[in-house]
Amino acid sequence: MPTSQQVADVIAGISHIGKARDALRDAGFRAVIAANRITVDDEVFALFAGIGIDPVAGRYPRWLVYTVTADPGDYVAVGPAHAATLGPAS
Repeated sequence: MPTSQQVADVIAGISHIGKARDALRDAGFRAVIAANRITVDDEVFALFAGIGIDPVAGRYPRWLVYTVTADPGDYVAVGPAHAATLGPAS
């Protein structure tokens, strides 16, 4: 079972949902796209939240990655080139 952090690390910096799915598949995960979300091994969601703009990093993809079955799920925000854990959902 993949963790949110593993998925976030794979898709960090990828701004196209199809390429993110392909990267996850190349990493050995089963990844399926539905709208703006990738479901990974039926356990983790990677929600594409659009393009952010940072004065230093410029344009970057924004992802919110979280587990489906965790109690409560841990959420990971993916910024310009890294992932930062947000903590339990409230």
